[in-house]
Amino acid sequence: MLELQPRNHFALEMLATALLYDGQPKDAAHVMRQLLTLSPRDPLHRLKLATLLHLQGALGESLVEFQRVVNAYPDAPFTQEAQEAIEALDRIQIQHILARFTEQTDFNHALQGEFDETLDDEGYHLSDSGLESLRHMLADGRPTDQRIAPRIH
Repeated sequence: MLELQPRNHFALEMLATALLYDGQPKDAAHVMRQLLTLSPRDPLHRLKLATLLHLQGALGESLVEFQRVVNAYPDAPFTQEAQEAIEALDRIQIQHILARFTEQTDFNHALQGEFDETLDDEGYHLSDSGLESLRHMLADGRPTDQRIAPRIH
């Protein structure tokens, strides 16, 4: 069918489903991206893409797609599911970031120096509340810079 009609929605959806069931989530995500180019406003295609990205371990990208669904369709019945996925992805990524922060000196210094850029460069994408939580977690209990001598007036 796709040879005759390469832009056929039904055939592309079937192909994505078949690829997923065949254990090829990366290829299924590629097909979902094709579907989104054909109908960029279809929230179900975006939800499916977000889920496929999550299955691949692309947590940051998955969160971005779920956030797009929440932002574009705040009153849709599936929005609560997307919001819950965002919260779960925030928790997973924050745990990973905190582990790297304590274990990897280079990552620690990069994160302290250029917080947003480091997260972006490393492929982390957090929601606004996730970013705020991470900032608080990293700031709590850290000593202030002791190199600056106190001023006596």
